[in-house]
Amino acid sequence: MGSVPENVTSWQQEPDVSESLAALKERLSEEALNGPDGRRKLLEAAQSLANSLETPGESVQRLAYLPLQTVILQIGINLDLFNILTKSGKPMTTGALAQSSGADPALLQRILRFLAAIPAIKEVGPGLFAANNLSKTLTVPGLAAGVIHNMITVNPSWVALPSFLEKTKYQNPSDPANNSFQLGHSTQDTLFEWFPKHPTNHEAFMLWMTGQREGRDRWLDFFPFTKRIAEGFRDNPQAVILVDIGGGIGHEIQAIK
Repeated sequence: MGSVPENVTSWQQEPDVSESLAALKERLSEEALNGPDGRRKLLEAAQSLANSLETPGESVQRLAYLPLQTVILQIGINLDLFNILTKSGKPMTTGALAQSSGADPALLQRILRFLAAIPAIKEVGPGLFAANNLSKTLTVPGLAAGVIHNMITVNPSWVALPSFLEKTKYQNPSDPANNSFQLGHSTQDTLFEWFPKHPTNHEAFMLWMTGQREGRDRWLDFFPFTKRIAEGFRDNPQAVILVDIGGGIGHEIQAIK
């Protein structure tokens, strides 16, 4: 029952490996790295190579357990582990982290080892853990909120999606009041009707909106705002340049200022 089909080749025989190696070598050229999309192309080539080196079982294991990453990251945020490790500035034992977080040491050891495997932290020795770049990233409230928002608001909709699509005979959803969100959250409300009744979810969503474009170009980076819109308005402090209908917490207005 668990045997691999004969037409699935080993990684040594897989032509994707040589193709991925060639692509990675090409991306490593100085010209490619200095290009406008150099970092992204290099990342894609490296990920393609990593995937091509996996055995069939490793590929299935990686994909099957992907949802658990969000779950354990949420637990790490709840325990304040990323802030504790980052502020420490040095490796900490499981015992010290248990004392700082209030978690049971045996349970915490299991959580920490999973976080190190992602890797959201570093395991620098047996039972000894330190912050890495991802740990530090997750100390930024607007970015940590992305994990929380997806965990408590988005994930239930994803879990319900297969059942919803099967129920609707795989028709493209078109009604915001009738999709997997309602099924996953056992509600008849649309998302923005539901948010005021669930302030924790709403707060996480609003905070995530301030951080979700981190590392990506903002529209002000390529749209000539001053030339196309702002010229002629600076002399009139009462003039209305932009009405932010979405609103949020005003991060787009702040960026313009």
